[in-house]
Amino acid sequence: RQPGETPFIAPLDMALAGAGQHAVETVQIDQFAEDATFSLPFVPTSLVADPSNDLLAQVAITRSAQLSSCPAR
Repeated sequence: RQPGETPFIAPLDMALAGAGQHAVETVQIDQFAEDATFSLPFVPTSLVADPSNDLLAQVAITRSAQLSSCPAR
């Protein structure tokens, strides 16, 4: 990043899987660093950012210590 540089605004798909289930959630990226929260009917054990490789981007994912199950939908 260069001083004064602004981030691109783009949707970013996130593929989540766990317990034999999967979901794709889309996050609107408009900052250099984003936080995302997903309400899923399962506890995810894997996450893949941009599973279709649509964006030319460097993505780093930090796992939160606040993973918990949500009530079934």
